[in-house]
Amino acid sequence: MPLALRQRVGNELQRLVEQDVLEPVRYSRWATPVVVVNKADGKLRLCGDYKVTVNRVAKVDSYPLPRFDEILAALPNASYYSKLDLSQAYQQLVVDEAAQELLTINTHRIQG
Repeated sequence: MPLALRQRVGNELQRLVEQDVLEPVRYSRWATPVVVVNKADGKLRLCGDYKVTVNRVAKVDSYPLPRFDEILAALPNASYYSKLDLSQAYQQLVVDEAAQELLTINTHRIQG
C-alpha cells in the first residue's frame, strides 16, 4: 500500500469496523494482502488480493453464469421487474467463522 494512502485506508478500515463489516483480529493463517482501489467519487475501495492466498487452493466452480440475453429469453411473459441496490454487495453477506478466516485481509493496522 502506498504510504500516501495509509491515513485514508486507516479511516476506511475504522469506518468498516464501526459498521461491523470488519472485525479486527490478531492472527489468521490466510491473511491476504489488502489492495486499495480509487473509486470514481474519490473514495477508496478496499479489496483482498486472494490470488496469492486462498485462490491457490480453492476448487474452481465450473458452473457458467448465464448471459444477459439468456436471462431475458427466459422471461418472455414477465410483467414486473425490480432493481437491486448492490452497493457494497459483498459486505452485506454474513459468513461463518471458517469463511471469516479465509477472507481475512492483512493491513498496516496493528492490534494490541
